[in-house]
Amino acid sequence: MLIVAALLGACVQEKEAVQQRAPRTTIDRTSPAPEGAGPAANPGQAAPTAPLEFTDCPPKLNPVAPPSGVEVTLSLGKEAFSRDEVVPLVLKIKNASEKGVERTWARGQLEREYWITNDKGTVWRWTYGDELSGAAGTTVYEPNEERVFAEEWPAKDPASGASYMVVCWGDAKRGVPRVPGKYAAQAFLAHNDQHWLSNGVQFEIK
Repeated sequence: MLIVAALLGACVQEKEAVQQRAPRTTIDRTSPAPEGAGPAANPGQAAPTAPLEFTDCPPKLNPVAPPSGVEVTLSLGKEAFSRDEVVPLVLKIKNASEKGVERTWARGQLEREYWITNDKGTVWRWTYGDELSGAAGTTVYEPNEERVFAEEWPAKDPASGASYMVVCWGDAKRGVPRVPGKYAAQAFLAHNDQHWLSNGVQFEIK
């Protein structure tokens, strides 16, 4: 009998101790979070997209000077552009020599390329993502012949209309708005496994 009474007494003391403990806090996910607390979890809401990170994407180059008498000149028309303004890229090839000059490129090799750099590195390339789509070809520049290729650095994504700066994130139509600053443009023409480099042109985005 003494043993039973002792056990009963211990159970009563444990019950009283439990009742004296602070009640457990229950979080109501349907109520506003207390001031200073983080946002409540919402399983039905997609996680925010991480900011896109810049990745340098310079063209692969084996640069050489153009043959004697051949001029490869890039021009933009002016020195400064607004953030929403197209930047023209006019590449002129002139054979000022007295003999014809042949230029040949292989299948899958870029026949020509334009790229834009700033203090981070290469921020835009004309053919980014299309490196293996080119066909083989040969062209001959006759004496005193001049040819002009006109391309542009678009100010906006043609599909969405959103401003963008770079195409170096694996998707040729993704990017972030251009930022004001100093930039430089350059171009090349492929010949066999080499590249005839143009002059570099510095400009500003305001």
